[in-house]
Amino acid sequence: MGYTTISFDAWEFSKIESTDYFFSYYNKPYSLTERLNKFEALSIKTTSISFILALFPKISDLVLPILNQPNLIERDVTLYNLDSLEDSISISGPKFVFAHIVSPHRPFVFGANGEYLHQTPDFYNGYTMAIDYLNFRILHLIQKILNNSPNEPIIIIQSDHGGEIPYFGREGRIANQTLYIYQTEGGKLFILRSPPLILSE
Repeated sequence: MGYTTISFDAWEFSKIESTDYFFSYYNKPYSLTERLNKFEALSIKTTSISFILALFPKISDLVLPILNQPNLIERDVTLYNLDSLEDSISISGPKFVFAHIVSPHRPFVFGANGEYLHQTPDFYNGYTMAIDYLNFRILHLIQKILNNSPNEPIIIIQSDHGGEIPYFGREGRIANQTLYIYQTEGGKLFILRSPPLILSE
């Protein structure tokens, strides 16, 4: 049909590598200490290794930043994909773009201005700050797409689910609604839940 296909590497089960353009943070060169996974970090934090590190503060100071790498990588992947989404706008011709942004999701790694958010037990504030930043980035992206599209684009935004019941103390019917947003040719913007809302005329 003449479409250029574009996808992004974010989550194993939504990864589509057979597209014309496949953007992946993991294709960048890295050192071994930059790819410490969550299991390895947890093993160091919860075994006798942590006791040994406590005896040698200078070594501990070198190791502790490495233990935060899994969270920092999650943040870097999201930033890379958001930036690459903006870059993909410049690819000429009609295109189909699929991007799965795995955020906001524990661990929360974004402050309201995009800064690295150190882990906090306060789920609500962590979630809210991540939403603030991601809303800003997505709205900016949508506006850039609209400004640079010779023909009116079709943009579909769909959520996975809301916060789980224990986090907000609300029943699942409210907290776990799935979000679908679409805009009709006449310019009406709909949020689909129960019932649908018309945001603009």
